[in-house]
Amino acid sequence: MQKFTYGKEQRLKSRKTIGLLFQSGKKVFKFPLKLHYIKLPLDEVEDQSKYNIKCAVSVSKRKFKRAVDRNKLKRLIREAYRQQLPLIINEAELKTQVAIMFVYISDEILTFEKIQRTIQVQLKELAKIITDDNF
Repeated sequence: MQKFTYGKEQRLKSRKTIGLLFQSGKKVFKFPLKLHYIKLPLDEVEDQSKYNIKCAVSVSKRKFKRAVDRNKLKRLIREAYRQQLPLIINEAELKTQVAIMFVYISDEILTFEKIQRTIQVQLKELAKIITDDNF
């Protein structure tokens, strides 16, 4: 049985890639999250690792002034993503690297179940897009 973790190697940290993600990436929107994604050509990938999906999470400082609230939301989103990761890996055979970023857009802290359902729907839609030939 394969372990699904969200380790250091799976995190999207490159400022260049994050800039590219917002500049020319596409979006999947379902309240309370917006999922930005982009396919990365292998020559632009800075660190060649065994993971084909790099993920980052963002929560607005403008909407949540207290760092405790932002950190809580980021933890909830990362955990929901970690639990739903087998969904996208099993449905889409990844031949290229994909960078994704979850942006929390709600004004209030929602429950883990709501966040998890949203991420599940978004990852299913992303898996369909990835398996499409035009991706």
